[in-house]
Amino acid sequence: GVVDHVVLSEVHSMARNGEEKSRVASSGGRVYRGRLGHPRFNPQFASLAVSRALGDLFFKDASFTGGKESGLSAEPFVVHRGLPQLGAKVIGGALPRDQPVEGDYFVLIGCDGFFDTVGYQEAVEFTFARFDAGEDPEKVSAALVELAKSNGSTDNITVLLVQFNA
Repeated sequence: GVVDHVVLSEVHSMARNGEEKSRVASSGGRVYRGRLGHPRFNPQFASLAVSRALGDLFFKDASFTGGKESGLSAEPFVVHRGLPQLGAKVIGGALPRDQPVEGDYFVLIGCDGFFDTVGYQEAVEFTFARFDAGEDPEKVSAALVELAKSNGSTDNITVLLVQFNA
């Protein structure tokens, strides 16, 4: 059958998302070569690839930023989606609010270190191949991290895989 996916989030990188770049700039943040530059220090040495993050106090706390806005936000991008009808294929996007899709099979959540080197379709096909081979979600998650490494990721790599039982 056809393996498909739905994206449930958006890229929080200014290099890949013009709306995020505009949001950061309008909040008074610094954009440096597609990255979020620290408001007080040389962004060549203090910058982030993402514009939304948990933590990173160094970019949020006034004692580190000199009271200047960095543009880094912990406010998430939220999509509401009903629990799936068990049985198909979903990772990460925008559907009508609270509308489950018949056949949803799993949700894959990954950080930028994962999705910078692994495409959505590649991740879905890889995951289904591993499930078809009888692997459990923990082993598939570990294999997805290794896939990102083998594809050239040098960033931290986090993957969370939730399989819906059929």
